[in-house]
Amino acid sequence: MKPLSAVLILSASTLHCGAEGIDFLEKAIQERQATLQFMQNNRQGADDAIKALIGEIPAAPENPDTTLPEQQGTETVAVADSGMLFDSDNSRLAYINNVRVTDMRLHMRCRDRLYIQFPQKTIDKGKSSVKPTARPDSEENTTTAAPEPTSEVEAETSSATAAPSTETSATTPAQPLLIEAATTIVNAARNLAYVEAGTDNGDTLQFVREENRMTLTSGSGTLASVLADTNGDILITGAVIDIKWTDKEGKPCTVRNENGCAYYHGESHKLYFRGPTDLATSDSTLHSEELLTITLDVEESPEKKSSFMPQFTGIRVLGVIGATASGKVKVCRQADDDKPASEILGDKLTYDGTTGDTTISGPSTTLTYGQQKLSTDGLLHLAENGDITLRGETINGIYNRPAPDKAAAPLVGTFTTSGEITFTAATHTVTLPNGLQAQDELSNIRAGGRVDILLQAAATPKVPEREKTGMLNLAIAGYDDIAEVRATGGLEVHYTDTINEPGLTLIADDAHLNFLTAEATFTSEAGKETDVRHNGHRLSAAADEGRSTLYLAPNGDITMKGDKVLAILPGKKVPTKATCSDYLTLIRESGKLEMGPGSRMTSESGILTSRGVLHLTLAPGPAAKNKPLIERYPHLVFNYDGLKHADTAKGGTMQTARASIQCTGPIHVDMLPDSPSGHELGGIRAATAMGNVAIAGKDNTGRLMRAMGDKLTIDGASGNKVLTGSSVVLQDAYNTHTASGKGAMVVVDKKNNARISGEKHNTAATRIHEQIEQNKTKKQ
Repeated sequence: MKPLSAVLILSASTLHCGAEGIDFLEKAIQERQATLQFMQNNRQGADDAIKALIGEIPAAPENPDTTLPEQQGTETVAVADSGMLFDSDNSRLAYINNVRVTDMRLHMRCRDRLYIQFPQKTIDKGKSSVKPTARPDSEENTTTAAPEPTSEVEAETSSATAAPSTETSATTPAQPLLIEAATTIVNAARNLAYVEAGTDNGDTLQFVREENRMTLTSGSGTLASVLADTNGDILITGAVIDIKWTDKEGKPCTVRNENGCAYYHGESHKLYFRGPTDLATSDSTLHSEELLTITLDVEESPEKKSSFMPQFTGIRVLGVIGATASGKVKVCRQADDDKPASEILGDKLTYDGTTGDTTISGPSTTLTYGQQKLSTDGLLHLAENGDITLRGETINGIYNRPAPDKAAAPLVGTFTTSGEITFTAATHTVTLPNGLQAQDELSNIRAGGRVDILLQAAATPKVPEREKTGMLNLAIAGYDDIAEVRATGGLEVHYTDTINEPGLTLIADDAHLNFLTAEATFTSEAGKETDVRHNGHRLSAAADEGRSTLYLAPNGDITMKGDKVLAILPGKKVPTKATCSDYLTLIRESGKLEMGPGSRMTSESGILTSRGVLHLTLAPGPAAKNKPLIERYPHLVFNYDGLKHADTAKGGTMQTARASIQCTGPIHVDMLPDSPSGHELGGIRAATAMGNVAIAGKDNTGRLMRAMGDKLTIDGASGNKVLTGSSVVLQDAYNTHTASGKGAMVVVDKKNNARISGEKHNTAATRIHEQIEQNKTKKQ
């Protein structure tokens, strides 16, 4: 038998093992009940005839000799302890007690009787050439050659007894078939054969040839028997039916049925079992509760006129080329060096032994291989090339993946989807058209659209290949990790490498993650954010039109594109928030963050805007925290602790608690890793601004002041701001002071008190009357 392994795509309409199969079996049984009763009546009639002829049926010897007689040439030799009787009136030949028959194709032991019924017209009454055997009380056994049919009988029955011809000649079995029974009836008139065990509970009926064996056991109210007709159809009954054979590879196969009913259809070579049945091969088992149908690979011998009981002797089982099953079907396959143990559960199963193609369906259909499990309320199909498909309204699974700590036990997770899952062996890809929800101790993933998962081979690659036609190809068992993922339709990923530690969150419409190159791309449609977050850090992008993008390079660099780009970086007291349009790029190794035009950065020290590109240098975090966020992305290290520098080349603005600054040229800001207590400008250590610089603020009296020049230098420790240039201007509400020449400058202290100096001074007073009135008020 070709091994029936354990994994499964056909439509439900191909399953013959449902009601149609049961109806066929029941009809076949019912149609043969009359024939079965007829043959049993033959037995009773033969027994009555014997009693009428010789008075009573002799008792069987206490210690019978079961040795088979020696065959002489091609003759059929029969031995019976109590003799042989030919009933000419009924054209019946009877062998009585411990009957043993030797034939080229068949050996037989019958404990009680062997009856051979000939056509009625073979006997010319009064001219019978067959005489009664010696009296039953004779101590001498009788040995006879089975009578040859007359030419008249031969002409009538030759067509009926001949087995269907085959185009290819099959070899004669190395050994004859051995039958061990209580009673056998051969009806040559109708070409029927009936064999039965004894009526006692536990009596057996056996058919044996080499390693092939069928054992039927009688039970309470169930007589073990076999009825075969001229077509080779066989009805098998018994409290227990055990069948064993050896396939073409020399591997054992067994079938056990405890319902006591089986039927073999000769034309299709199908063997039907009703009720709980177990089929076992060298590496797998199949169990069904309602109906099991096995299509056998058989060797048929050309029929000969001299053959004896050709229904049994003319075929030899070589294996299984197909099976269908229904009712709590269970298929189990043992583990070996290449494949883990596997199990399939369902209600209906179809197996093609020529290709290995298998389908199983039902509301609780499952496939388990190793620690992985797939479940569906619909259908599971295993193709001969290793492809696997599950269909159903609800599809669930249990998966294992390696833990970040290789020494730790694998992580166990669950997933769910609907509609369909396919595994394509040629590309080792799992496809989920209708999204996915998956979760384990370290990850939580949701995707609303199509998901394609490229699997990664096991650490010790042993991708199983089918040894021969008919074996199921569980190629998916050769992979234990994920190499690449493509997801669409709204993706949300929460991931961490350590339980109870902050993890990584990814939000996007579409994603492509390559775990082998450590590369990832996330995109979102217009109006939606592409977002990545970790431990207070956040990078996001959104587009008004088109799509926003987040790209993670193999070296850990991050690029974001969109009409609205956001970066949030944790600080000691408050986080730094930066926004821009167009793009953002983070160079991981140097900690450089570049933001597109129109950038705005808000920190605890103030606000910085830029007309051009804004360059930020991030301060590195503690070295102890420099570990990858995702184990398979070794360069994704997001360990920064606030800002170190900020630069822009095309001007912008700076705003602190006391002043605002704008310029048209470069701006450079140096930040402190910590904001020392009493530091006037918080986290700013120093800053410079150039090109039409303007400062606006209020002094310690609350008066507005404004200063202009070519270059501004800020000292964060003292809070002083120094404005220089060929000409500098200092304004308040009433005066405009201008200084030029050598040393021209405006110095603004931490309270915005200002003084101006230079070689030349010019002051223009404005609103004189208002100033006078204010001075009077102060003096009063």
